[in-house]
Amino acid sequence: MSGPRRCGSRRPAVVGDNTNGYVETDPTGRYGRFDELLGKGAMKSVYRGFDEELGVEVAWNQASLSDVLRTPDAVQRMYSEVQLLSRLCHDAIIGFHASWVDLPRRTFNFITELFSSGTLRSYRRRYPRVSLRAVRSWARQILRGLAYLHGLDPPVIHRDLKCDNIFINGHEGRVKIGDLGLAAVLREAGGAAHSVIGTPEFMAPEMYDEEYDELVDVYSLGMCVLEMLTLEYPYSECSNPRADLQEGHRRQAARRLLPGGGRRGPAVHRQVPCRRVQEAVRGGAAARLFPPTRRSLSASCHRRDATANNIIAACCCSLFDRQHQ
Repeated sequence: MSGPRRCGSRRPAVVGDNTNGYVETDPTGRYGRFDELLGKGAMKSVYRGFDEELGVEVAWNQASLSDVLRTPDAVQRMYSEVQLLSRLCHDAIIGFHASWVDLPRRTFNFITELFSSGTLRSYRRRYPRVSLRAVRSWARQILRGLAYLHGLDPPVIHRDLKCDNIFINGHEGRVKIGDLGLAAVLREAGGAAHSVIGTPEFMAPEMYDEEYDELVDVYSLGMCVLEMLTLEYPYSECSNPRADLQEGHRRQAARRLLPGGGRRGPAVHRQVPCRRVQEAVRGGAAARLFPPTRRSLSASCHRRDATANNIIAACCCSLFDRQHQ
């Protein structure tokens, strides 16, 4: 793989005061960073930035080299995210613009698309009353993004899909998948990944067996939809989510999706045929609802009603123990 991509060498012509209140600019002067923190993760901070050439706001992602270079895993995670983003192009995947290393400041920087409303998790909590139609729309867009990733040659597994890694522009309801730092590239179609990595509450059980494929992302999508519907973080009732997940404990929030399950979540059971819910709960339903072929997954994205029902049924599947019913 090649190193971080640098911006073009020529600074665009600007009109008026070209400082704009920046605290720093990229090497070409095209991108400027404001002292406005939008978010902070384990590896990087995200600031509001501005692209003078296109006249649009951007997300300026910045990581300290001392943090990035602390461990080989940290280097690989940051490098993988930039390399993957730089070669992906899909309307459901966060857009990438440029990257560079600032040696005087000892920072690694990259520019991505800005989402005015932040993460889907924070947005959902800001607006707790949304219709099932909105959740369907978000889930369908995410599914299209997954179909794109899984359809690449070689396929890409996100491995850390959760509402904190999905971003939204609230004024138009567009969502996109981001944070590909833990993504894995399968070296061949039909191959398997082996590392146990990700967020336990959203991880498919087979990930603990250290041999899995891209369908683990579909399981994670089911958990995302569960959170969208109930406003509950998966396994929030458990003191040790990782242990409980491995032991196959049932999800309390599952009952919110079924008849008589409580008042907080929407009555989604009326939207899913009873037979399909029963199949999902019995076990092994994920393989039937989402056949393990990229062609089937991609095709399902365009079947509006079937996709909505399948996604919701996949939630039910991910809530229950699939081996001990």
